[in-house]
Amino acid sequence: MKRSLKIAANTLANGRSRAYVSRVAWFDLERLVRAAFNELSESSEEIAELGRLSLTKNQDYPPFNESHFTPVNITNQIQVQAGWRPLGLSHSTTENGEARAEPLAESGATLWFSQGATGFVTVFLAPYKSKAMSMNEENIILARYNCASSVTALDVQRHFATYFWYCSITSVHGNFGLSGYIYLLWLKYKDSRYANQKQRVKLIELLIAVVAIVATLYAGDKLFIN
Repeated sequence: MKRSLKIAANTLANGRSRAYVSRVAWFDLERLVRAAFNELSESSEEIAELGRLSLTKNQDYPPFNESHFTPVNITNQIQVQAGWRPLGLSHSTTENGEARAEPLAESGATLWFSQGATGFVTVFLAPYKSKAMSMNEENIILARYNCASSVTALDVQRHFATYFWYCSITSVHGNFGLSGYIYLLWLKYKDSRYANQKQRVKLIELLIAVVAIVATLYAGDKLFIN
């Protein structure tokens, strides 16, 4: 009995230490994310097209904006988010029983890094949302890391690149072609929440079906325009 107690206590103590090390390493991860974001300042026109990206962290807002809170003693999050992106048209809506025209816009496409009590870091994607269109998924898990120190500068750059691809797929003005559909399926397939066997089988079947269609069209020269 005492041996089991000792094993359990040691396991929890080691887990506490690992979580603490990862929270300390969050400082470095935050620097990597900020460095990648700062590189985007030279692409002002492209950033404007996506909806004026902003970089925020949970320490920017209450209750964690108090000086006694640091990444070591809170759950952490840092995110890149697209602001309002006008769609250039209006739709009809009703306010106080009166019809009026409302300009349409989309927003909310987000890449965020989150760290919970375990110290693990999870990277998420969230799609654009608007009154004109919304995706089926609320978010997609892009990657998970056991420790914040495991996330390299190359990883961060790669996650930013995937985020931009995801923006190009989930926007009203996005890529609704075959390549966009395949890419979205692949992101969902890699999401650990789709680890359920039935869900994975369905996604694999869809991917196989899409590949078969592409192969058929290619064989019949239907992918080329004369």
